[in-house]
Amino acid sequence: MIILIIIIIYLLKVLTSIQILLLFNINDVWYLILSYDGTINKVTSTTSNDKCFNQNIIELFVIIMMLVSIIHIRLLTYIYKRWFLIHLLEVLLYLYYLYLIN
Repeated sequence: MIILIIIIIYLLKVLTSIQILLLFNINDVWYLILSYDGTINKVTSTTSNDKCFNQNIIELFVIIMMLVSIIHIRLLTYIYKRWFLIHLLEVLLYLYYLYLIN
């Protein structure tokens, strides 16, 4: 059951990645490439007037990915019982996503 939940979370990450790539074309100022493990790369381009609109969408997707990642970390905590290390990783993820939003 837990393995099924983890698979669903990874599928959510992949689907969110595909949605982001479909929303933005190559001329956008900001767009994100989200891989299955949650790593995020900012890619910039110089030809767009929609920076504010795109930034709001990106913030929304980053928050969604943060929630999915935190759920995944909680499941790993439940499975492996390595409390301190997993909670430290969770705090680092919070800081990483907050850095990306700002």
